[in-house]
Parts: sequence; structure tokens; C-alpha cells
Amino acid sequence: MAAEELGMPIEKIKVVTERITDLTPYSWQTVASRNLFMEGRAVISAARDAKNQILEMASQALKVPKEELVLENELVFPTGEPERGIRLQQFAMGYTYANGTAIGGPVIGHGSYVPRGLTYLDPETGQGSPALDWTFGAQAVKVAVDPETGGVRVLKVASAFDIGKAINPLLVRGQAYGGMLQSLGIGLTEGYVYNREGAMLNSNLTDYKIARVTDMPPEHVLTLIENPQSDGPYGARGIGELTMLSIPPAIAGAISNATGVELFNLPMTQERIWTAIKEQKPELLAGGD
Repeated sequence: MAAEELGMPIEKIKVVTERITDLTPYSWQTVASRNLFMEGRAVISAARDAKNQILEMASQALKVPKEELVLENELVFPTGEPERGIRLQQFAMGYTYANGTAIGGPVIGHGSYVPRGLTYLDPETGQGSPALDWTFGAQAVKVAVDPETGGVRVLKVASAFDIGKAINPLLVRGQAYGGMLQSLGIGLTEGYVYNREGAMLNSNLTDYKIARVTDMPPEHVLTLIENPQSDGPYGARGIGELTMLSIPPAIAGAISNATGVELFNLPMTQERIWTAIKEQKPELLAGGD
């Protein structure tokens, strides 16, 4: 977004990922679906502030009204006169004329974004406006179930999301695949185990079974639909958690479709599935009634 606003290659944009929590303002939660929307709007605001500072200096240097300047391909030039352009880097620390006179100063853009119009939900009616935007989507799965063991294999996942605008389609796909795999763990294997005294028995990643790359379904069809969000950064909406919310209930529905067994608790472990088949559909077991 900064590259788009400042007319420069994305390769020249460096993102500082270090965070100092002692100095960083409180920001509610670390949740993926809000980052692009909130931080995107803030980045655009900061980039436009920096751009304005550059154009102010360029207006003086080129003796052209700011409104008639173009910032493009790392050049600032009067409309239709790229040959008169001054390279963007010449403004980074303030512009210096040939005689040594300088104007401006270090370009530091500031930006922020605070959503407006949001409310708590009314405790009596449940009505309110708690969210900036809503991302819509649907997911479906195809599974194979072995009733003799309760084993389940997810053979195919189909996902479709209306994300407003895919700012980086490759990253969106990666996020969708990663979220889908994470949700397979939530649906099928991830669960705390306690002994009778209440001590956790699986407090490590050897015994707490997360889904791994080897659990990735053979096929995942992903469809991205783009209906731009009017107030989103370049039309984008969030997708983070949306990629994983529907998978566990979809698996439960697919198991029910295959066996007639209803499951209502997560994780749907092999043992739980087998027990449900024994209780609800014993005729599916060898020697069943």
C-alpha cells in the first residue's frame, strides 16, 4: 500500500517487524481478520502524509503548484513533463538546491485509523454495530469414514470467500490453506486431556496433536470473490479467522452424511467417532445388530 501511494517498487518498501510491547498502545487482540483493514488504513494515511510532504518540497523546487505534480516511478514531475522529474530519494532528507540551500526536512509520514460508529450489543435486544465489516464465505468437505475404527480422512476441501479485494492473492491463498489445516486439528485431534486430579496430561506438542503438513487434504479448491468494501484499504476485507471457522462443522456434517451419526463435541477423535457409531448406528460395525 505504501508502494502504491508513493509510486515506487514494492521491493524498496521495508517493513520493521519488531514490536516493543512496553511502548505499543493496547490494541484489543491479535486477530488476523482485522490487521489488513485497520493497519492498511493507517499505512495509507501515513503514506499520504509522507507524499504530501514530498509534493510540498517538489512544488517549491520545480516552481509548480502541488496539484499539478505527479509522483510516479520514483520521480516527482509536472503533469506531462517527466523529463523535468526529480528523483524521489532527493526529498527523503529534505531537498537541497544546487547552491546548497535546503528546504523541508526528513520525510516521516504519520497515520492512524480509528473505526467510527461501532457500539456494544444491547444486552436486552442483542442489537448493535460491533464490527467494521463482514466477510462472507462457505466451506465444504469430502471425507472417508471407516466405521470399524472411527478413522476419518478428509479427501477434499472447497472454500469460497468474498474478501472485497485480494491485495496479495498469493498470501491470501497461503492464509486460506494454513487456516484450513489449523481447523482440521481443531476439528479432529486437538483437545486437552486431564487426569482425575485435574492435571493436564498433554501439555506439549508431542501429546497435544495438531494437524501437520502431512494431514493436508489431497485437494483444496479455493475461490476468491471480489466485491470491494467501500471503506476498506483499496477495497479489501479481512479473511484471517474466516478460513477456519466452517471446517469442523462441515466435517461433522460430512460424517453424518456418510454414516448417519451425529457429533456435537470437538475434537471428533477416532475414539469419539467409533463410540458414536456403536451407540447410534451399531449395524455399521462388523457383527452389529
